[in-house]
Amino acid sequence: LARQVAAGDAGARGSAARLLSDPAQFGVADLPIPTVEPPLLDALSAVQVDVGGQIRMPDQVFAELGQHARSKGSPLDQLTVEIVSLVFDYIYNDRRIDDSVKQQLLRLQVVAVKAALLDRSFFARRQHPMRRLIDAITDLATDPDSEVSAGSPLVEGMTELVDWVLDKFDTDLGVFEEALRRLEVIEMSESERR
Repeated sequence: LARQVAAGDAGARGSAARLLSDPAQFGVADLPIPTVEPPLLDALSAVQVDVGGQIRMPDQVFAELGQHARSKGSPLDQLTVEIVSLVFDYIYNDRRIDDSVKQQLLRLQVVAVKAALLDRSFFARRQHPMRRLIDAITDLATDPDSEVSAGSPLVEGMTELVDWVLDKFDTDLGVFEEALRRLEVIEMSESERR
């Protein structure tokens, strides 16, 4: 399948996307899913540091990440970057999420790509740590009782959380477990405010 994707076979791209999004595939211990190419991880880490607090639109970020995936990664890496870009396009276009929260989520684009490359079950498992973090932030942000205007304690807390994730995440997905715990504290503070 990887060879077919590399050869540009459109049908293989669809098959690979289905494989990545099928939870049953990740229960098979001997499933030959290649690991991410180290030069690609290094390039993404450099982009993660360069982006810092800067907020960039999904098309800008994924054009750069796609270039790195093509030059330093495998065809499966390229497909993974493309699929993560669709997730962030969806987030960006979701009208239920306030712009102040979208800005923080968009800052996590590079981190999400790295997390999906390190653990390709990102699309198949709702329990993938990065996916859980994105889901928890959007759930809190779309709660009609949450105060999500720019400068609110909730948004400031999310900003600090995203800063922390950008600073701490390299390759250890355990960072997202700690981020979820930190988000729970932010959520409790928001509940108390209400």
